[in-house]
Amino acid sequence: MTQAMQAKLVLSHAGVILQSYVLDKESVIIGRRDNCDVILDDPVVSSQHSRVFRIPSEYLDDHYDYYIEDLGSTNGTAVNGEKIRQPTQLKPGDNIKIGRHRMIFDGGEGIGHEETAILLPDDE
Repeated sequence: MTQAMQAKLVLSHAGVILQSYVLDKESVIIGRRDNCDVILDDPVVSSQHSRVFRIPSEYLDDHYDYYIEDLGSTNGTAVNGEKIRQPTQLKPGDNIKIGRHRMIFDGGEGIGHEETAILLPDDE
């Protein structure tokens, strides 16, 4: 990946960062089971709860768009307070809730930083 920094999930509690998980694979499984990429030790988290996956960006070379989907968990997955029912694109700073755990999606440019390109018409 040639983005300046790699995308990651940041697990925090009361403003303290507990763990960062770099999203360096095509697909990352989140759950309670030992073979998950991100293991959350919580009885309300399903054994394979959610999946974060990436696809090449339609607009930027060497960049990815990231999505999260619930894998049929008992208690669901929420993004920014809304339970998701289908794969949902993640934006920098999005809050993800899985069980009692809260994570923030860092798109690789730092949490809460988004790049915007503005095209101005020629005056000629």
